[in-house]
Amino acid sequence: WTFVRLAGGSVMSFVVFAVLARLLTPADFGLFALALLCVGLIRAVAFLSLHEAVVQAKEIDEPTADSAFWAGLGMGSLAGLAVFLAAPSYAALAGEPKAAGPVQALALLLPLAAAGMIHTARKLREFGHRAIAVRHLVGNLIGGAAGLAAAYAGLGVWALVIQQVVAELAMTVAAWRAYPWMPKLRFAPSRLSGLLRFGGPLSLSSAPGSSCRLRQ
Repeated sequence: WTFVRLAGGSVMSFVVFAVLARLLTPADFGLFALALLCVGLIRAVAFLSLHEAVVQAKEIDEPTADSAFWAGLGMGSLAGLAVFLAAPSYAALAGEPKAAGPVQALALLLPLAAAGMIHTARKLREFGHRAIAVRHLVGNLIGGAAGLAAAYAGLGVWALVIQQVVAELAMTVAAWRAYPWMPKLRFAPSRLSGLLRFGGPLSLSSAPGSSCRLRQ
């Protein structure tokens, strides 16, 4: 199923990119890449690899899962807010004031990703690779369709932004459906210590290779 996800995603990416390349300008792609770079760098370290820690942990009880969910959502929301507020300064520093708006919109990716990552991790613990593959394919399909519709409507760089946000939202909803778990309103920091000891160094080591790519 990993092969299906990667192969299907690659084919879908090629088709969507080929169409978008005819509808958008190189300047649109350059502006979008600049905006996504900012969000991608923050995303690489914002969650302290909680997702990977949950997948690799020997046991995850409900209080630990609840705490991981709320910690991830909190970190994602704070990181998204920080990106939103810093967007004008980042755009000015990059010498491209037009990048501020796309950066602020892409900041939504951080809380959206956080809302589904523990559901995904728990599904993977049950070897639910098929459901995760479907999640990625469905998310990319819906996001690609939204991006193409926006591009045909003449929205320029915002077509790429819409594609990313819609795809992330679709994948989060798919994660909820694949693992129908409702976290309880409880948070115990002591439950996170083991997860953070594993995830923190992993997150920092992966930062330079963060995945600032187009989701197509």
